[in-house]
Amino acid sequence: MDELARTNGTKQKVDTPVVLPSDETMTGDDQLSEEQKQKKDAAVKLFHEKNAFLGNPSMTGLRVRQLDIDDFFSVLFERDDELTNGIVPFEEVMSKEYKDVWLPQIKDPNNKLTKKKRNKGKVQVDYSGYACWRYNPIVFYIAGKKTRYNRKKKVDEVVNDNKHHIIFKSADNGKCLIGSDGEDAMDWLRRRKFAIMSPITYVGKSNTKENARYLYAMAFDLDGIDMQRVKNLFFQTQKREYHDGLDLPDNRIPPPNIITNSGNGFHLYYLMAFPVPLYERNWDILDRFKARLTEVIWNDGTSNLGTKNRQSQNVFQGFRLPGTRTKFGEIVTSWHYVDVPYYTIVDLNRWIGPSHRLTKEEIESIYGKYVYDPTGITLTEAQRLWPEWYARVIVNKRKGRAKWHVNRAVYDWWLKRMRDPDEPIQVKHRYWCILTLVVYAIKCDIPREEAWNDAVSLVPRLEALTFEEDNHFTVDDVEDAFRAYKEKYCCWPIDTIEKTTALEMPRNVRNGQTREENLEDARYKRDKYRRRQKLPKWDANNGRKKATIDNSYIAELISWWMDEHPNERNISQCARELTEILNAQREMRLNSGLKKDQKISKKMMTVTRVTVRKWWNLIEENRSEQDRIYEEESRMLSYELADSIYQGAGHYESPERELEKISGLEFD
Repeated sequence: MDELARTNGTKQKVDTPVVLPSDETMTGDDQLSEEQKQKKDAAVKLFHEKNAFLGNPSMTGLRVRQLDIDDFFSVLFERDDELTNGIVPFEEVMSKEYKDVWLPQIKDPNNKLTKKKRNKGKVQVDYSGYACWRYNPIVFYIAGKKTRYNRKKKVDEVVNDNKHHIIFKSADNGKCLIGSDGEDAMDWLRRRKFAIMSPITYVGKSNTKENARYLYAMAFDLDGIDMQRVKNLFFQTQKREYHDGLDLPDNRIPPPNIITNSGNGFHLYYLMAFPVPLYERNWDILDRFKARLTEVIWNDGTSNLGTKNRQSQNVFQGFRLPGTRTKFGEIVTSWHYVDVPYYTIVDLNRWIGPSHRLTKEEIESIYGKYVYDPTGITLTEAQRLWPEWYARVIVNKRKGRAKWHVNRAVYDWWLKRMRDPDEPIQVKHRYWCILTLVVYAIKCDIPREEAWNDAVSLVPRLEALTFEEDNHFTVDDVEDAFRAYKEKYCCWPIDTIEKTTALEMPRNVRNGQTREENLEDARYKRDKYRRRQKLPKWDANNGRKKATIDNSYIAELISWWMDEHPNERNISQCARELTEILNAQREMRLNSGLKKDQKISKKMMTVTRVTVRKWWNLIEENRSEQDRIYEEESRMLSYELADSIYQGAGHYESPERELEKISGLEFD
């Protein structure tokens, strides 16, 4: 769903709103054509038929109860203490830690942390020493329209007033939920026409993925639901006898704990028995896991849109809340199937094919703790070892991976595809097509203004695909997509583009041959060219020589260090000192005014413990072998010397005895 996909994880800048009393306006029936009214009436009728089916135990085969907004929050987030390990999903207003730990710091006039800030109207609070944080759900909603000044166009524009609303637990009874403005949250939500929320708790006031802390449910979007698909959905959750010989559960898809009837589709919630920590290292794992489960749940039997139009979102995706409104004005409903048990990642992993399941290591990473990293270093060392990274990330605050600079032809190629009337762009993927254009603009260093003009020029082409009155494509959608005009999106992968746009992305062409066959052809052409040019073979002993004790400069340095420290075996100390020596030599060469053709690496040199240990062991083995050979040769030389001396003298007993007389040593 376009409007949902683009609202997650973005920091909204709040300007002064023009209209605050209500949410986004909806088209009235008097403005619809007769054909549009008929479509709306059919959608409303189907919506109520689905509600009747979802709430009928004889139809679903499961005990069910309808959830209002209060019950929805309770079922989604609350667990028994033994299941949550004491993780509280909601922070209380004026909580104990706030009143006893943080508030006194704010009010203390002698507090050194806050004294300088207080004069500027700001207060800095020391939160250290308190690790038992509590987090809150955040609701994203549209609070009408507002004006915003466009600096480039130098005009005022009317845009959606996007806001976030934090849900707290009341300090009075510990049950009532209130919003960040102190108002009863449930009463506030019932007045919203459009409000979405992900099954996640956050720290802070924005629902960005950096602020996400715990995942309480895996939620899936399932579109294209008619009555036959509703029946198919519950049929596939029942036990089956045929398993295709695979290690799979008894039912084709897992039964959901909650189903939300959002209008044209369903939202399926699978409640987690244990809240899943959303460490950054697990984001990609959980997104892949959800994508594979989406392939199981969204199939030809459960959606009339088919698998080609399957939409896979990340785990941070928000969905409409019960009590708010659908696109055609009906109240969104939620149904809880009380007999369906809680799930774990291990449980849901069983429904994925054996070759695509999460590995044991990935599951342990999801539930495990951070592993100690012995390679961690201080910022001072990082500045010395990686000056380019330090300047980019620490000094210039440009986080994320370094940006690649891609040829502009890639951007022009995608723009040409978007303008091609024969390109099979689908209605539900129009926003993602524009977002991909924005991503390619970042990759190819296209100025924002040029990319904006190109994107706006595509609006008529994409709007022409509209077949529903409540799903127009406008400049507002382009503006939402341009929130991604940031350098951190330059690494948008081709697989993600292919899934979100539902368009095929060409890969490297191999003319129907395998990689090995193409390499074989390339090697043949290379060898043929070198023979024609009467050049030696490309690998004619002109590659990098294998490092040995005799030709390795590092081995020479380690051997020198061992001689200088005969009683020391500290490999780490050796690595540190040699690293300093190499970089000191590098600095001297850089400052000595060498000729331009004498290349010097710009990177800092590092001798690791692994390198030192490898050469250390080889040097010791080599020295032991040399000592053994030297002793053997000395012994043989002594024998020959004594034999020649005493044979010439004529009074010879044996080499051993004569040497004992001369040297005073005893020989065995």
